Formats: sequence, structure tokens, C-alpha cells
Amino acid sequence: MGQTVMLIYEDLVELARMCARNAQITTTREVADELWRMAKEYQAQAAEMGDFPEIGNEPPAGSPGP
Repeated sequence: MGQTVMLIYEDLVELARMCARNAQITTTREVADELWRMAKEYQAQAAEMGDFPEIGNEPPAGSPGP
């Protein structure tokens, strides 16, 4: 029924960067926090396979607003 998907290093880096980028541009703080959490998780998984990828800076705490 369910399939296990094996992500490669490049996929994990791309996912981490996409989540981080979207965390910067979303207008909802809760969404930004969740996207950033996901970005860090993908980053950590990628780091287990190779180099520690750069994903940018965490979104500022004061923005985006609700």
C-alpha cells in the first residue's frame, strides 16, 4: 500500500531551501515557524549524507505577522 521514498542528498537540499525560502515570504507566523522547522529537518537529513547545506537565515521573530 504505502511506498517508501528514498531521497538523495540533492533532493533533501532542495526541499530544505524551498521550505526556508517560503518561511521567509509567508505572511503567517505559524506557517513560517512550521516551514522553518521542516527546512531544518531536511537540512539535518542532508547533512547525514554529505556536506551541511546552507539554507539561509531563520525568519525574523517579529514578522511575518498574523
